[in-house]
Amino acid sequence: MSGNCTNIALVHVVDKLKLCTIPHPTLYSLQWLKKANEVHITRHVLITYNIGNLKDEVVCDVLPMDTCQVYLGRPWQFDKRAIHHGKSNTNYIKVKGCSYALASLPSSQVYNVIPNLGKKHM
Repeated sequence: MSGNCTNIALVHVVDKLKLCTIPHPTLYSLQWLKKANEVHITRHVLITYNIGNLKDEVVCDVLPMDTCQVYLGRPWQFDKRAIHHGKSNTNYIKVKGCSYALASLPSSQVYNVIPNLGKKHM
């Protein structure tokens, strides 16, 4: 089985949104997320999100990474019973007994949510 075994939030997003973090209960390192060297995970954050009628939250490890702003890995996929449809790039999930279809946003829409997010931050 492939995929990431953690949920991840970009440190720049956490700092820009002034989200409170807490120390990570089990420190560990990852290497594949950043072009330079391995990254040490020392804290995590609770992210609350709204997508249409869906209101939920997810715990993410906080990382400086080069791949994306928020990455929902296998823990989120498992908890939400997610099914990914590759051709449409849509995830179908269940939250509190309700089913939702989540399609990816174009980068231009993501950058409109948080101004200057797309600018160099590392």
